[in-house]
Amino acid sequence: MGILISVITITLLVLCYVRMYNRLKRLFVKVQEGSAGIDVALEKRYDMLMCEERRKVSGRTLPALINLIRSAMRETAISSLSLKHR
Repeated sequence: MGILISVITITLLVLCYVRMYNRLKRLFVKVQEGSAGIDVALEKRYDMLMCEERRKVSGRTLPALINLIRSAMRETAISSLSLKHR
């Protein structure tokens, strides 16, 4: 009788372990799929913004482009300096 109870207990413990392991794996896959979806959305948004920027830039002259690049570099330098001082 004691052996039967111990076999049933071990069997139940193994089944509980397998169920919990499978649930954790399923949740892990859902998290991975969610972050992959976010990555795709961010890439699409980036591509869309870059296309808009290219359209805006295509009608400008060379000096205007140079000024645009210089101002962007200044803004980047200023923002990086302000982040370093925090």
